[in-house]
Amino acid sequence: MAQSQRHLRSTGIVDDNKLQDSLTNKYTIFFVNGDEFIKPRKLSYTSYYPRRDKDWNVVQNKIKDTLYFKLDNEYVYQSKVNPKWYLIKDSNDKQHLFFEKQDIQKGSAINKLINFKEFVESSRFYNKDRKQKLYETSLVNFLGNYVVYFVKTDERELIKVNVGEVVYD
Repeated sequence: MAQSQRHLRSTGIVDDNKLQDSLTNKYTIFFVNGDEFIKPRKLSYTSYYPRRDKDWNVVQNKIKDTLYFKLDNEYVYQSKVNPKWYLIKDSNDKQHLFFEKQDIQKGSAINKLINFKEFVESSRFYNKDRKQKLYETSLVNFLGNYVVYFVKTDERELIKVNVGEVVYD
């Protein structure tokens, strides 16, 4: 099974949800190669144009804040295949959200410790009524704008992670 890995960051130029509602969820889109019509497995928008202010100066996408999530080893768990990866239980069959371990720090001041499962299930990226409950790409885009830490509360250990997704073909 071939796999492609993407680390995505939202540019903020186009609202992904509005684009999906007005185009990709509304119409069937095909790519044309000669006389062959190719239906993409999944469409996503990532802009390569920088954001600009009113004077047309490039605006840098600064990281907004830091999020601290409790590492519970139930909803978020360490991968058995790659110990540097943390996975979540709500990933679907062909797409997996993962967090890659970057750095480990010993306890420091934490503003607010968030339960990751409660965060996901109460967000716009989760729909309990659908077969595919979690919108991984949207969640990856959202979390890509933050510095993310998993916190092992019993050891007072902070694990800095980068978020990404793996899409299986």
